Amino acid sequence: MENKGKSKLFLCPSSAVSEGSRILGVKQQDGTIGILPIPIKLNHDFNQNCISQNINPIEHFRFVNNCIDSKCRQWINNKCSITAKALSVLNMIPIEEHLPKCGIRSDCRWYKQERASACKFCKYIITDMSNAI
Repeated sequence: MENKGKSKLFLCPSSAVSEGSRILGVKQQDGTIGILPIPIKLNHDFNQNCISQNINPIEHFRFVNNCIDSKCRQWINNKCSITAKALSVLNMIPIEEHLPKCGIRSDCRWYKQERASACKFCKYIITDMSNAI
């Protein structure tokens, strides 16, 4: 991720499917997201398979892409508001003691904001694009 002369680019761990997106995780039977150790790059076949099988990818996968900061509807008070919402209910979900393996942690927007606490709620976040602008 080269970015000479600019501030560090971070990754959004709950991105819409768009150019440059990678699969971060797969929705499990219990509704949580199984985070992959290394995100998988999307290719033309992935998109075509989803279309031909009438699959909405956001219902089965979670995607990662560059954080777009203030261009995102979740960007409030100079940070991603998803983390504050998730932290407000953290005491209501079962938390594992150890941090899960993650291929984006060092570049993750949520980790930058909340450190290890972000990793504890990450698998519970489901991307909902129904109200996207």
